[in-house]
Amino acid sequence: RIGDFYKAGLNERWQFSESVEYLRDLGALDETSPGNKRVIIVNYITGASNCFGTTKYHEVCCISECESLLAHLERQFAAPSVSPEDI
Repeated sequence: RIGDFYKAGLNERWQFSESVEYLRDLGALDETSPGNKRVIIVNYITGASNCFGTTKYHEVCCISECESLLAHLERQFAAPSVSPEDI
């Protein structure tokens, strides 16, 4: 829940200060249940606010754990689509 997200940022280890508007624009806010907004962690982690060392030419961001898995599947199947059974 969004409240839990911000509450976790109150300790000294994490800094969660992004606004609800920023999370929404990032695609990291699930508002399907209006009274129970939730942060979509995978979208938040890959967001620009988690990058550092940003310059005009590059930025250093969190590595997506899914990228290596996706690359492996793409190499293995070499097709635009695959059935779940084949995976």
